[in-house]
Amino acid sequence: MNPTHQHITQELLFQLDQKQKQIGEYLLSCDLDYTDRVGIMDGLAGMALTLSLYYRCTGDERFFDKMNQTIDLIHEKLYTGKVTSFSYCSGLSGYAWLILFMKENDIIEVDLDDYLLDIDQMLLRSVMLMIEEGKFDTLHYAVGIGFYFLKRGNFEILEKIIVALYNDRKKIGGYLTWSMINFTSKTEVVDLGLAHGLPGILLFLYRCYLKQVLPQKCSEMLRDNISLMFNLINISGKPSFFPSSIECDKFLQYDSKQNFSRLAWCYGDLTALYVLLQMSPDFTAQMDIIQQLEQVAQRRSDAETLVNDAGFCHGASGIAHIFSRLYQQTGYICFDDAAKYWMTRTLMFGNHIEGLAGYAFPDKNIRPLDLLVGITGVGAVLLSFQNPELMNWDESMLLM
Repeated sequence: MNPTHQHITQELLFQLDQKQKQIGEYLLSCDLDYTDRVGIMDGLAGMALTLSLYYRCTGDERFFDKMNQTIDLIHEKLYTGKVTSFSYCSGLSGYAWLILFMKENDIIEVDLDDYLLDIDQMLLRSVMLMIEEGKFDTLHYAVGIGFYFLKRGNFEILEKIIVALYNDRKKIGGYLTWSMINFTSKTEVVDLGLAHGLPGILLFLYRCYLKQVLPQKCSEMLRDNISLMFNLINISGKPSFFPSSIECDKFLQYDSKQNFSRLAWCYGDLTALYVLLQMSPDFTAQMDIIQQLEQVAQRRSDAETLVNDAGFCHGASGIAHIFSRLYQQTGYICFDDAAKYWMTRTLMFGNHIEGLAGYAFPDKNIRPLDLLVGITGVGAVLLSFQNPELMNWDESMLLM
């Protein structure tokens, strides 16, 4: 199913066209040596991905040339020892994922086994060290690199990650699950966000399950943790269905009626429910989750959403894209309406005289050229909003 958005006004179409052109021209003019990070979410691979989308959409050779310049620069950084991260978000596995994606979509011609031979060996050693240290974070550690090896088809290393996850579980509130140290509070928590928590791990396990990689172990972990998530849910959905996280030592006293989490890709109801929906053929009830997502689509006030920029991670463009993806999957008009609303908000954030292509980001820690939080992600969303055939780029954001 590839339905196009319904009843888009000429004014919105004009604004979309103008803004995507403005971002495109900025990307063509920007200095590529702005970072040593090479990952797909917050590195040069994300820049190359968006440039490839611009090329596929426009046929303008300037984007293809800049994309190749970006890949050449990554290659240079790799073989001069400037790449020190192996993570999916920031490092080598994100770049390796990009090469697979571009080959798969006939954007580049490359002998994968030859090109990725040394990279695969480095990533294999890195994953084994992460497993030994019990580091499974989706963006930065073993599960994230596991998403690359899923695409690569290396089932042997996937089995090692699955077994390590199976053995790393501990009993929390009557469930065998995983905990992490919260970056802000430094407390041990069960994390409910796609970026660092249960939804990302469950998505990885489900994709392994579909590939029949240790399916019994995957199924056991999936069933136990899906049950955990449904027992944490605030069935009213007000103020939200899920919390962002729960401190482990407060698990037994947890009151779901107090649930609150932002509306975003990184945390909150939208991607928690999105991941549960993807598992509906085998583990969850599709219509129940769609009804909950329909309720989430009505959350739009600042107090309900905490949205204050356009970035993909926790801003308006990511929300617009996820609702577009939900509309693609279901054909439900409420998701189309929500996508158009959040696309309009995305464009409204791009009216700053200063900033990159009109976008200014209030958080000074944000890297404004990154796919995850900056204008390359906004550009990718704008392009695929009008061109659903380009939407498969969101596999880079764990949404396919």
